[in-house]
Amino acid sequence: MTCASALKSDNIQSNLQTNFAQEPISNLEPMEYTHTVLVEVGTATWCPSCPASNTAWHTIYGSGNYDFEYAELVYDMNQEASTRFYEFNPKWVPTSYWDGGNYVYPGTSTSIFYQYLNSAGARAVPDLVATLNVEWLGSAQMEISYDILNNDASDYPGKLRIYVIELESTLWNDYNGNPYNHAFLDFAVNQVINIPAGGTLSNTLTWNGAIAGYPSVTQDNLQVILAVFGNTLMLLIQILLRVIH
Repeated sequence: MTCASALKSDNIQSNLQTNFAQEPISNLEPMEYTHTVLVEVGTATWCPSCPASNTAWHTIYGSGNYDFEYAELVYDMNQEASTRFYEFNPKWVPTSYWDGGNYVYPGTSTSIFYQYLNSAGARAVPDLVATLNVEWLGSAQMEISYDILNNDASDYPGKLRIYVIELESTLWNDYNGNPYNHAFLDFAVNQVINIPAGGTLSNTLTWNGAIAGYPSVTQDNLQVILAVFGNTLMLLIQILLRVIH
């Protein structure tokens, strides 16, 4: 287990409350999840405690044993990442947030990471089904299409975020000089939604890396993640696709 470092600047406050976890379930073995878990990791290039977290999450993800996706929010290098990180009202880096803050852990502990993955993956979630398709257009542009079907009997209000991630960062290294893995670049979509009962939310849009400030991104080094958040801060992810055709 490694320590976490205090933020260099904590003057940005948010009304958003994080839900710190109680005791996680004890089983560390992979299990069948109700949904794909999302982990967002607040991190910084100046942080000496952050490389351990960067390595741990990359190793866990690379094993392919757990149903999750993750994004490294390099808050000191990326304004979009900073804005998202400070929505959690953070005090430490690195800090990992499972499913939008249902579980929170400052520091690095692989056993806690495994436990919270399984705890988050065991949560009951509404019956939302999402599909995501991404087509590479060239010149750092992607066409992104999505459909989100609400199979529940009541409307679903919440927020839709589509993350654009660089699998191995060509821009930012951690404190030890190693590239960040799964470095968050930008939101292709970040908007309030309301999906009627039995209804579908659909759209097609173009993400332009040059306009976003990333003109050198390449097709084989990008990942796109669709996540749907409930208004109660409980993240609901039914399907996460990272396919770029």
